Formats: sequence, structure tokens, C-alpha cells
Amino acid sequence: MKTYQVVLLFVALPIVQYFAGMSLAIQPWVRFEPYVIFWLVMPFTWAAELSLIVGLAFGLVLDVFFPPYGAHAFSGLWVWALRGFWARIVRPFQSPDEVPHPETFSLGEWTLYAFPLCLVYLLSYSLLQAVSWKAILWTPLSASYSFLGILVIFAIFIRRSDAK
Repeated sequence: MKTYQVVLLFVALPIVQYFAGMSLAIQPWVRFEPYVIFWLVMPFTWAAELSLIVGLAFGLVLDVFFPPYGAHAFSGLWVWALRGFWARIVRPFQSPDEVPHPETFSLGEWTLYAFPLCLVYLLSYSLLQAVSWKAILWTPLSASYSFLGILVIFAIFIRRSDAK
């Protein structure tokens, strides 16, 4: 991804969450949170420090507008930390120096890459709010519902036309 695309996602995803996320949620059980895609598509070619700071800043922006405070940043950084490891499982590389490019993933690879990380994000986020069996049971449904939005955003706006 190019820097301008990351900046566009940084600005647009909180707005999309405010308008679409609130109206498409099935309150109080199922949430629609498509902004998880930001941490998934941040370029692996960036320096780790820059990527960490941008990911943290995005989480803090979400925390300002969508409480509980600190939950988005914490959960987003979990996804940020796990995404490289998980991308190498989904698409093994020939050399250890090669970096993943999520925008080149096929829709099947994207599903294997994004859905588990979306589930990790929402499980962490839900358990930070309240530790209960109800939160644990509803989180996979929220992750599935949010993943549909993430898949649409990926297929229309992010996936490169020459992807497999």
C-alpha cells in the first residue's frame, strides 16, 4: 500500500465506523467494526517503529471517539504484533527477507489472514470491557459480521487488480 492510501484509511475508517458501524450493529450483542482492516493492511515495508506509532495513533483516535478508553489501542496493537507472524503462515515465503504484501492476497488468503486477526481483536476488545461468558459467546458472531465489511472494503478498495 502507498502512504496516501494509509492516510486515507486513517481518516476515513473512524468516519465509516461512526456512521455505518453504529447503524449496522445489532445492539447490544453484535458489533460492526470494519476499522480493524487498518492494522491488517499497514505496510510491512515500513520501519517497525513508524508502523507501531501509526498503529498506536490510530487506536488512540478511535479511543477518543469510541470509549472505553485504551481498549482500541491495546487490541489494535495485538493485531499489529501478530499480523506478520500470521501472514507468514497463510502465505509462506521462499526467503526470510521477503515481506508480506496483504494487498496481493487472493480472497481466500485474505480470509485466512484477516478473520482470525479480527477475532483476536474483538475478543481482546470485548474482554477488556467485561469478562463474561456472554462476551466470549457473542464475539465470534461480531467478528464474522465485521469481517464481511472488511472483506468488502478489501475487495473493492485495497486488493490490487493483479492479485492471484
